[in-house]
Parts: sequence; C-alpha cells; structure tokens
Amino acid sequence: MKRFYFVAVTTVIAMCMSVAPAAHAADVQALAQQAQQAAAAGQTTRALGVYEMALRESVGQPDSVTGPLQGGYWQLIAKAGDFPRALDFFTALTAEQKSPGATLLASKASAIGSYIGWLYQNNLEASLPGTTLQRMDTTARGDYDRALAIDPDNFAALYGYAIYESYSPSPNAKAHMKELLAKLNSLRASHPHYPWTLVEYLEQHGHPQM
Repeated sequence: MKRFYFVAVTTVIAMCMSVAPAAHAADVQALAQQAQQAAAAGQTTRALGVYEMALRESVGQPDSVTGPLQGGYWQLIAKAGDFPRALDFFTALTAEQKSPGATLLASKASAIGSYIGWLYQNNLEASLPGTTLQRMDTTARGDYDRALAIDPDNFAALYGYAIYESYSPSPNAKAHMKELLAKLNSLRASHPHYPWTLVEYLEQHGHPQM
C-alpha cells in the first residue's frame, strides 16, 4: 500500500469553516471553554480529554456546534502527533451511537486515514500485517459511504472522501475523487457558506492545502 498522509485535520477544520454560527448548549460551551483554556496553558492532555467530553455531549447537535469542537480537538491532535488517540476516540464514540450521524462517520473515516498516514510517517506500517491496513482502508471507505447515504450533501464526508482518494493507490481513486468534487461543486448555489477555496485548491493541486 502506498503512502497515505494526514487527511483528518484538513477535513475537520474545513468543516468548521463551512457552518454558520449557532448557540451551543450550555454544558458543551462550558466544556469547550475549559478545553481552550487548558490548551492555551499548554495542558494538551487535559485539553484533549475535555474536548472529548464536549464532543460526546454534542452528539446529535448541529455541525455548527460540533464543528468548532472538532476543529480545536484536531488542532491539538496534530500538535501532539497523537493520531492513534484520535482513532481510538472516534471509533469508540461512533460505536456508542445506535445511529451515528453523517459527520461523525466521516470523522471516524478521516481518523482512520490520519492513522494510516501516521504509520507511514513513522515507518511503522511494516509492523502491521498487510491485511490489517487493507481492512482499515475498507472500513474508512465504508464509513464515508454510510455518511453519504445518510446525507448526500455532507461536506465533511464529500471533502474528506475526496482527500482520502487523492492519496489512495487504488486504480479507481482518481476517477472517484473527481466524482466527489463534482458533487461538491453542484452544491455551490445551495451551500455558499462551504469553504470553496479549499475545494478549488484540491481540484487544482490534487492534494489538500496543509
């Protein structure tokens, strides 16, 4: 399997930009503030833990609530380089839900992609059987497909899947990426708040702006 790179951070930060502001539930907002304060104080482990509490509390709420939380969470994950933690968290959070939503499924898929990238960056891919990496790839694709079945217009799923395909060695990946980008572009009129500059960059350069 060829090298995969980190896809989740770009996906989730872009998702944060794509939603309009909305009022948070009081408990989620309080947790978010605590996480931000801990991050500002350099208490990364505490901040990640509090963000995870907030993300659990925010399940089922609009992307305008969950998006900023995930953005803060992923920024810290990237800073700490702790992509295994993110994979464990989103896998567990998805498993806890009877009917996980599209954005959560897309987040889990992006976490898988980021973990695969982390393995390759740290020359750890050979420590896992090839069947394990293939199973992870299949799982990520299945999660993206499930997300789009729930919400065909979901930005996190469409953009995240397009990024995933941009690094995939599959012979059909590039064609599928173009299909996903075409679907995204069909939403320009109905979703003007989506971060279209990021989509355009992906189209022009073949990979996301990191």
